[in-house]
Amino acid sequence: MDEGFREMVERYFSECDHVIHLGDFTSLAVYEFLKEFFKGEIHAVSG
Repeated sequence: MDEGFREMVERYFSECDHVIHLGDFTSLAVYEFLKEFFKGEIHAVSG
């Protein structure tokens, strides 16, 4: 995951006032959420 993408994701969570941290999810759950949110434009999520 490149830094720009990571920052965008972190900003999304921050601005939406979600009390959520990516580390709270399994990699698969994070991937599924982001895949839906970004309409499949990503290929993999680590962490």
